[in-house]
Formats: sequence, structure tokens, C-alpha cells
Amino acid sequence: MAGKNIASFDLGFLRELPGYGTLVRAEPAMLDPAAFYLNWKKDSRLPTMSICKARAKFDDNTVAHEAVADALDVIQLLRPFYELPVYQQVGARSAEEAQ
Repeated sequence: MAGKNIASFDLGFLRELPGYGTLVRAEPAMLDPAAFYLNWKKDSRLPTMSICKARAKFDDNTVAHEAVADALDVIQLLRPFYELPVYQQVGARSAEEAQ
């Protein structure tokens, strides 16, 4: 799962959903986009969603605090990193390896 503060906040709400544990499961590893926007020279903690959006040069840095809008922001924050060549090499297999 990926999300801003997902492990410490959102997961508690997800566990209350009907079907949690069977239809919906969380793996121990969680991905917070703040790790990608951390500036070790300026930050003493992981940046907020608003700071991440500013560093990603979003037109609007406000945070909706609504599940769908926040999830879409997380997708937009993560997507540029997955377009980098190093990430595109991960999992790429040659035709020989696929057989």
C-alpha cells in the first residue's frame, strides 16, 4: 500500500472495513511518497503532503484530507519516480529469461 501516513493513520480506518483481512489485505511494507521528497539538508522529519506537492511543483499545494483526492495526489507524487530509467529496468526480463 502507498499513501501519505498510511501505516500510522489510514490503516486503522481500513482495518474497520468489512472484508478486511480477506478481500483487503495490507502487506507489512508501506510506501510513503514523502521519502522521495525528503531533503536531508532542510528536513528534520518527513515532509508533509503539502510540502511534497510544493517540491513536486504541483499547481496547488493544498491537501484535501479526503480519501480519493489524497490517493490521487499520492499517485501523482510517485509516478515521476517510476518513469525514471532505473525503475524501468527493475523487473525487465529478456525474452530468454521469460522462457
